[in-house]
Order: sequence, then C-alpha cells, then structure tokens
Amino acid sequence: MVTRIGVTGPWRAMNGATSLANPAAGPGAHYIVDMPTHRLLSTEHQQTLIAIFRHHDAPPRIEWADLLHLIEGIGSVHDKGHGVYQFIVNGEHHEFKRPHHDALTNADESAELREFLKRAKMTP
Repeated sequence: MVTRIGVTGPWRAMNGATSLANPAAGPGAHYIVDMPTHRLLSTEHQQTLIAIFRHHDAPPRIEWADLLHLIEGIGSVHDKGHGVYQFIVNGEHHEFKRPHHDALTNADESAELREFLKRAKMTP
C-alpha cells in the first residue's frame, strides 16, 4: 500500500508522482511523493531525499550524518568496518564508502546513491 505525502520545494515531479501545482510555479510549489505507508518521512528526511534528486548536472552536498539518518529512517545501515556501510532499503542492498570530508559531494557517488534509491522505490 502506498501513501501520498505532500512536500514543498522547487523540484519537478519524477517517476509518475502527481503534482498539485504547475512545476513552473517555482519555489513553494506543492508536489506529491509516493512512499510506503509504514515509512512516513519526517520533514528532515523529505528535505534530504529531495536534495539528493534535485541536481542531476551537479552533485548535491549531502552531509554524511544526514544521509545515514535518512537511510536509518527508511531502512537500515550496517557499519561493515573500514569506512564501508551497507544500506538496505525495501529489500535493496548497496555498500557505500564513507566520504573523506563527511559530505557526499562526488558526482559519481551521488549518481550511485540516486540509482540505489530508485531501485528501492524511494524517489521524490
């Protein structure tokens, strides 16, 4: 079962999410995000998820602590040692190496994270 959660922000609807406002409306426009009913996201988690998907041409700066908090809120995180973490969301598994500067800023890492979240059906 899926619940539709409204979020605000200057991003376009993706993956068939239904928009309540014209995407050209800009900041403050209201959109719908499909999320599993047992995983209703806090505002903080919603903001982190949106930031991950907001910029495809330039990597977002996502703080590692915020990313871990998001993944723990929608799935689980396992520290495998030596800076390697296994993320599990909706049955999808992926290992990520902790960034050196405690923030995800690399374009390849950002793309890898987006692909993992898409496979796990956790897109804004």
